[in-house]
Amino acid sequence: MARERDGQKETWWYDLIALLSFCAMVLFLWNIRGTPNFSYSWPHGPYRFPIVPALLGLLIFSLPSSVSIGKWLDNRFLSFIAKISYGVYLWQAIVIVLLHRFLFAAYPGNIPFKEWLELVALALPIT
Repeated sequence: MARERDGQKETWWYDLIALLSFCAMVLFLWNIRGTPNFSYSWPHGPYRFPIVPALLGLLIFSLPSSVSIGKWLDNRFLSFIAKISYGVYLWQAIVIVLLHRFLFAAYPGNIPFKEWLELVALALPIT
């Protein structure tokens, strides 16, 4: 049975497509977990191109028109996470670079793990 929302029909086919694409992506990533980086990519690029991006795109395409999975993921908690994550994404690099430059200038290259944790602990509340 198909319902209509915002001019789009919601059908169970979209739920099936979303579930299959998610399972295929998890299965693919699980099966290649021990392989060297970029060995399953074309042309040896990041993000396991084109398999993982294609499956993720199919998942994103199918969720808005799904009958149950999309509605299950559309809740207050995930909406809140979506709202704050973009702001954190935009500001994190600037804050981390500034903190590293002014507070952790003694480490010009890689920061030791303890100091890195301090940097992250300072950067998260600021962003």
